Amino acid sequence: MTEETRQAFDYTEGECPQTGILAWSAAAMVGYTVFGNANIMSSRLAEIPILLVDSPLLPHELLPLRLSEPASIEMLEYCQRNGVPFGVCFLREGGDDEPIPYLIGCTVRIVQQSAGDDGALNVVLAGEDRFRIRSLNRTARRYLVARVEPLVDEPWEYCPQTDWLLTQVRDAFRMFLDIRFGCPELRIEIAFPDDPCTLSFAVASYLTLDPMQKQRMLENTNIEERLTEVLRLIEAEALASVQTARTAVEEFASLISLN
Repeated sequence: MTEETRQAFDYTEGECPQTGILAWSAAAMVGYTVFGNANIMSSRLAEIPILLVDSPLLPHELLPLRLSEPASIEMLEYCQRNGVPFGVCFLREGGDDEPIPYLIGCTVRIVQQSAGDDGALNVVLAGEDRFRIRSLNRTARRYLVARVEPLVDEPWEYCPQTDWLLTQVRDAFRMFLDIRFGCPELRIEIAFPDDPCTLSFAVASYLTLDPMQKQRMLENTNIEERLTEVLRLIEAEALASVQTARTAVEEFASLISLN
């Protein structure tokens, strides 16, 4: 687990200790948000700078970046100097002259920052609230500026079916971590977020997703559909981990038998 990931998880580990704790707290992800309560649709559009990236960022996900372009550094310094938030969007097409982003992105906060000897900035960003771009301004500054509005989820309804889904996601993720850490003596405890929306993105941010999978999840406003997809992805990744481990054991056994 990287040091960046430790910013999101309170985590204690050793060399296969008797007791390890992976404590997942939604409170660790609380920070400045553009829209205040993201579950309340605002009629007023916010204007924020946009940083284009080569993979979408989910709420509660961490993104390490090295910013070396003067425009990106100027944007970051402007936001910090004026207390202005910014968002990240997945680059859809186009180059430096006229890039075209996907219209659904995510606001961020900076959880770690350091300057390199070459003038570049190393930052770790944490995803916060989703937004939809309503208009782009390419002329105001050297970097992209957009007028955005919050992307709001459909209402979540608690019922036996959704309660079952929440339980399945939590249980599957615990099983996935047991497989991933691969140490029977390691006891992992997780304090899952109570909010289903937060749960869907927090678990998804820990999985290995390709850019388009992440973008589709970012755009999906149906929490039940997101959780169902997260459950499918957990099970697929857990199965792949088991198969990889089995193959490694079989190859090792084959080498031993030859000697």
